[in-house]
Amino acid sequence: MMPASRLRQTLSQIWAERSAAERRRLAIALPVCVLLLGYLIVSRSGIFDADTTSLSVAGAASTSTLTSLPAISRLDTEAWRQSARRNGIALTQIAQKDSGWQLAGQFSDAAAFTTFSHWAAKQGWWATQWQLQRDDDDSLHFTARFVAYLEEEATP
Repeated sequence: MMPASRLRQTLSQIWAERSAAERRRLAIALPVCVLLLGYLIVSRSGIFDADTTSLSVAGAASTSTLTSLPAISRLDTEAWRQSARRNGIALTQIAQKDSGWQLAGQFSDAAAFTTFSHWAAKQGWWATQWQLQRDDDDSLHFTARFVAYLEEEATP
């Protein structure tokens, strides 16, 4: 077995004997080959397969949860308003549009919108579009669209 310094010297000599064009081609090809080999090893090992990868994020839905989604409750303006009030949200707009609800309002606690969205999800309504904006006085304004996608017919 060669000592490391002798091996390095031999490899340097072999590298120096190559033409400049060939050294450039090798300098480009070698990292590409290493990346492709790494990709093949990772893809064949199954480390990142969707079937075996599980989310360890708090609140991530498991497959047992997905089979038991909540039924879609028919909500009216007053139900949205009461839930928002319970969660510390002052609603400024509640409108029913295109089989969904368009809501706008403001709150001071950042967790209020999350709690409100969880309540809506338990009713079968999902926030599909939302926008949050912080004011100068540290209050948060939001607009959100809640839709019950799992319905077969349009929601009144």
